[in-house]
Amino acid sequence: MATSVSDFLANHGDGVYTVVVQVPGASAAADIADRYGSIVRFRQAFEGDGNYLEEIDLSVCGLPLTFLSTNLP
Repeated sequence: MATSVSDFLANHGDGVYTVVVQVPGASAAADIADRYGSIVRFRQAFEGDGNYLEEIDLSVCGLPLTFLSTNLP
């Protein structure tokens, strides 16, 4: 993995590539972002054994955002 991160930084330079925002409901946050023309790049969700995680990676107005809803530490 370190090689791929190094390659990414060599090709793209330093900077902000996404901002992660923990929200109560990732889908609800993505619905609001959709009103502003967001583009979803990645979505995953799971729940079981009392745990849950929902992650949505998107861009809105050119800003990469990740909405994260989870009870995991």
